[in-house]
Amino acid sequence: ALAALDAGHPYGPLLDPWFDVHARVADALPGLVVGGVLGIDGRAEAVTALEAAVAAGPGAAGEATWGSTHRVAPQHVYLGVDPGLVPSAPAVPLSGDTDCVLCTRSGPGRSDLCAIGPVARWVWDLADRDRSRWVVPFGAAGDPGHRHAFDQHDRWAQGGTHRVVTDWAALQREDRP
Repeated sequence: ALAALDAGHPYGPLLDPWFDVHARVADALPGLVVGGVLGIDGRAEAVTALEAAVAAGPGAAGEATWGSTHRVAPQHVYLGVDPGLVPSAPAVPLSGDTDCVLCTRSGPGRSDLCAIGPVARWVWDLADRDRSRWVVPFGAAGDPGHRHAFDQHDRWAQGGTHRVVTDWAALQREDRP
C-alpha cells in the first residue's frame, strides 16, 4: 500500500536517514496496524513471526547483541560533495533505539548502521556548576585531524558523560593538535 512512497527523494544522501520510507513506516507502524489503515492483521502477523522464531530454535538467528551490529554511520555535510573529506568515526557498539535514552536510529529493514542519534547530552547542576556533565558524539573538536576529534566518542556511545569545567584557572589553551 505504501510502495509508491519508496521512489526516493531529490535531497541527496545527507538527508537519507530522514526521508527513508522504511524508517518512517517503522515509526508509524503501530498506529497503522492498530488503526487498520493498511488492512493488515497485526496480531496474526506477530503470532506468525513469533511462531517461526520459536520453531527455528535458540540461536537460529545468531547470538548477536544489539551493539555488535548497530554502529555509528555519520552523515557529514561533505558526504554529497566529496566523500573523501568525511571523517571516519570509530565503529564502537551502540545501544538504544528510537524510544530510549541512548536513542540511536538505524534504517529498519535496510541496515543496522545508525545515522541518527543524540548530538549532545548536557546535565546542568544549577546549584553546583562543578557537578554539571556533558558529552558529544565524536569529540570536542570538529577538525578530523585534531587530537580531540574523537575523544568523546566511546563515552557518548556508552551513555556516559564528562565533567564540565567552568573554572577558568583549570582550563588550558590549545592552539592546534
